[in-house]
Amino acid sequence: MPAKKRIVREDIIDGAFEVLRSQGEAGLNTRNIASHLGCSTQPIYCEFENMEDLRVALSKKVDDFWWDLKNKFLQSNDYPTPFSWYMSFLYIARNEKHLFRYRYLTSAVHDHSPFLEGDFPELFSYIADDCRISKDDAKLFHRNIIVFLLGLAVLVNTGDSDISEAECLRQLQRAYEADKAFFKIRSMSISELSKSIGLSEADLEPIA
Repeated sequence: MPAKKRIVREDIIDGAFEVLRSQGEAGLNTRNIASHLGCSTQPIYCEFENMEDLRVALSKKVDDFWWDLKNKFLQSNDYPTPFSWYMSFLYIARNEKHLFRYRYLTSAVHDHSPFLEGDFPELFSYIADDCRISKDDAKLFHRNIIVFLLGLAVLVNTGDSDISEAECLRQLQRAYEADKAFFKIRSMSISELSKSIGLSEADLEPIA
């Protein structure tokens, strides 16, 4: 008789990921995970102290899933660098609805997704060079886009708006260019600003 396959920690995380992906958070319990793996619940409790412990590992699995997807978008060269990051996030919102809701729309795990709070030198360097701003301003630029992106992603995920992928891209491009214009204006002197919009400096002085 062949030996039973030993269920290890990564197997359980992968199983939980697939259960979440197909059944949503409502189906995320030890019984369903064990059923998916074809085992009892014992290996789950041997590897994880409780479901909260498993949820922490599962959240990282979802984050890694987005990270790998983002890299595929970058390698495809279908979009400029920032839009590969942002469109991959929208892809999950549209095509992996349960994963998106679990990670971004619930408080199942009390931490922040690295996509929302992370430090991304490659992305920030691109934005800084493209917009001619500092790295610190590039981080703020990214955060501004994230606020817009989350709203767009919720519309895509919930189906409250029948917005196509092409329209999502157009909306993101508008938001990106608007933020780019904001940072450009913010860095201009009153003299430079007056020349760019055809007003005198007196017209731009604050009203006393």
